[in-house]
Amino acid sequence: MLLKRQLLTQAIEADPDPDAFEAWLLDRCLTRAEDVSMGVLRAMARDVIAEWRLRAKLPALREALAGRFRAHHAFLVSQVLAHVDYLDEAIATVSAEVERLLSPFAAQVRQDTR
Repeated sequence: MLLKRQLLTQAIEADPDPDAFEAWLLDRCLTRAEDVSMGVLRAMARDVIAEWRLRAKLPALREALAGRFRAHHAFLVSQVLAHVDYLDEAIATVSAEVERLLSPFAAQVRQDTR
């Protein structure tokens, strides 16, 4: 999760051209290929791309919700976001355990995923 957050932060700071974003992201992920498995990188890249695309839609979302988003909506959204945070944490925990269990086979896994 930390690596994903770092990539998303770098993307926001670098503000790459939207047409070249996927290539930019792939370049960043490949520089970290030795740190994590390729499957994890692919999943993380998909998440970062999805968040990047959503960020571009924020102004339209804010405009659409203006005057229509009330306290009960905020409560429901906060509950959904809390659940998403829990799921992100659970995924990170399971991913860490998978990485730990696969660590004795890291060279073989890297070779099989290339």
